[in-house]
Amino acid sequence: MTTRRKLMVSAAVLVAALLLVLAPGGTDRYAGATSDAPAWTAPCRERAPRTDRVLLARCAKVTGRVVWVRREGLGPASKAHVVLASGFGLVLAKMTPYTGRHVPAIGNYVTIVGPLVRSRSGLTEVQFFAQR
Repeated sequence: MTTRRKLMVSAAVLVAALLLVLAPGGTDRYAGATSDAPAWTAPCRERAPRTDRVLLARCAKVTGRVVWVRREGLGPASKAHVVLASGFGLVLAKMTPYTGRHVPAIGNYVTIVGPLVRSRSGLTEVQFFAQR
């Protein structure tokens, strides 16, 4: 096989792998009346969204594959950041506080429900109110 052909095959494999990782999932948003709300929006009605970020959606359901996890601290001041590959993009999910057994692991396919905000890094961020 020539070098050019090997490069083309490698590029095709890389594109296929990226599509496999990034394509699944997506984001559903709900901003309608409480009386008509789907069942998955219940956690958004129980807690208020954070006020230190730009609110993109009062309630969202984000589905995707976990590609990165970071845990900070212990107890009530603890927090975990989870990055999902979802619908050809990345979404940050923030849990405050967290318990170790509730943090999804890298490679898990998860659905997270909560308000959607713009993070400081520019990524879309979902507050981790519930996992479905």
